[in-house]
Amino acid sequence: MKAYFRGWMGAFGALALTMLAAPKARCADAPLNFIIIMCDSLRFDTLECYSSQYPRLRAAKGEAQMPHIDNFARRATIFERCYVGSYPTVPNRKDLFTGKLVFPFEGWSPLSPDAVTFAQELVKAGYWTQMIQDTPHTLNKGFNFQRDFNGWQFIRGQETDNPGPRPLAQPGDPAKTRGTENWSRHLGNLQEYRHYEADSYCAQTMATAARWLERNYDLGPFALYIDTFDPHEPWDSPRWYEDMYWTGEDCEAYRYPIYGKADLYSEAELARMRAMYAAEATLVDRWVGYLLESIERMGLMDNSIIVITGDHGVSTGDHGYTGKNAMPLYEVIAHVPLLIRMPGQTESRRVKELTQHCDLMPTLLDFASVTPRKALDGISLRPALEGKPLPSRPYVFTRGNDGLTVTSEEWSLVYPPSGQQDRASSVPELFHLPSDPTQTKNVLSENLEQARAMWDAYNAWMAEALGAENTQAPKRP
Repeated sequence: MKAYFRGWMGAFGALALTMLAAPKARCADAPLNFIIIMCDSLRFDTLECYSSQYPRLRAAKGEAQMPHIDNFARRATIFERCYVGSYPTVPNRKDLFTGKLVFPFEGWSPLSPDAVTFAQELVKAGYWTQMIQDTPHTLNKGFNFQRDFNGWQFIRGQETDNPGPRPLAQPGDPAKTRGTENWSRHLGNLQEYRHYEADSYCAQTMATAARWLERNYDLGPFALYIDTFDPHEPWDSPRWYEDMYWTGEDCEAYRYPIYGKADLYSEAELARMRAMYAAEATLVDRWVGYLLESIERMGLMDNSIIVITGDHGVSTGDHGYTGKNAMPLYEVIAHVPLLIRMPGQTESRRVKELTQHCDLMPTLLDFASVTPRKALDGISLRPALEGKPLPSRPYVFTRGNDGLTVTSEEWSLVYPPSGQQDRASSVPELFHLPSDPTQTKNVLSENLEQARAMWDAYNAWMAEALGAENTQAPKRP
């Protein structure tokens, strides 16, 4: 009897495990799931798929290594020319969540009570929406970006988030460190909560997302939004990641550098910054890879649209700056990665048309057969994802912290933040991107009409958006 019982239970257990593990086959007309992975400050030049446009990020011991996202790109659509609209972190999420370019009206502020978000629209269409993130800025201080999701989970302790541990004294020269109070608090959080690589914030976020999928992969259409603040500074990856990129030379590690001129730092300190950033990016790649493996194991690659993107870049000495907000919005800041994989996609596609994060909401709604209730600035990327031509834009605009960049198919018109304009050698700068992707040669004087046409396009768009004369425009070239 006992043997029979054990045998019956063993068979039942095996059947139960099979039922739990076997992904359901997708009906042809079943709605698709959406999985969006946002990695804050992920530079597009860390990825192999952009290296034909721009030199790949290089640290002291070699190029950035991003094997998991690189592999994902080989089976995804690569949007080669995706640019930030509203900048930086919080305004960028507003663009993504609402399908609108918010920079003429809003900046670093809570989600507007009357904003219609992709989560709100998808919930009404029968989707379950879930937010999982460690990025603190859209949740803390009443910013309320979780508002329209059915569920949300917040991994505590990143940068300005204060779950409670005592701040610690910071190493190095305080004059070379940004936000010393935040950095001291962050050090306290690390001492209190981090003991293993799996305790790092991006690891916790991706593992939490994987666990959510284990319980809900067959929930029926869902939209899972995942947002990690890494590889944003402070750069705090485990030492073995830094060893991949740093020679071991003895110099101070400024993990939370100022936003300003790079001449404050020695060449060795800047080289170490690049190594620390590359290490943090590789840490993110490793845990995004963990999540992607989980997605594949559950069969979700066959019924889900998967998006990987970043909100802006960061400078580790590029153009003579560290950080971002105090510098012009060059390619290293404004040009971002955007990779989207369709269900069952086995080969990469490349899209050369200009795109922005405000395009993601109309794309999701298009695939969910939802008509947006409000007019959107973004366009659906569905044609490109299905191998068809995408409507082209003549220009895209990047605006934030009083800086402005206008980008066309070939040209980049760059205005520094207004506080720097009286000190700049040239305002604005104009670059021809096909011949000068790293923006080292200002060709404004010999292409003045091109620059004026770009300024005129921006001014006209702003006047239409504002419904009044544009008083926010910098001086016409």
